[in-house]
Amino acid sequence: GNEMLQNMVQTEGVITLDTGVAIHVLEPGPDGYGQGTYPTAGSVVLIHYHGTLSDGTVFDSTLGGEPAKFPLAQVIPGWRDGILNMHQGETAMLGIPPEQAYGVEGTPDGRIPGGSTLFFKIQLLEI
Repeated sequence: GNEMLQNMVQTEGVITLDTGVAIHVLEPGPDGYGQGTYPTAGSVVLIHYHGTLSDGTVFDSTLGGEPAKFPLAQVIPGWRDGILNMHQGETAMLGIPPEQAYGVEGTPDGRIPGGSTLFFKIQLLEI
């Protein structure tokens, strides 16, 4: 997973935050690349997302269903940091290192093993 994240970081146009979270905007919002409204830490966002492990295993997805609504204050740090750097309407790929996700423990249900780097395709529909 770390190798995949490093490859992502080296891709042209990818923004890497101080936390190690990588953001690659795939589609701009209605106002164009780098334009539009940002959420805040107190925002509730409506998103479509597709989460995978580095081996391609899908562990969660809203694609083909209803979008999800989340308060940014209640999501893993890597999601919060990534979404805070997206504009409304954008679709982006987020690469999240383990320490910004579920750490060495993973999730209690075992769907995300400890030490996993996570990749999410996120469409920020509404703030």
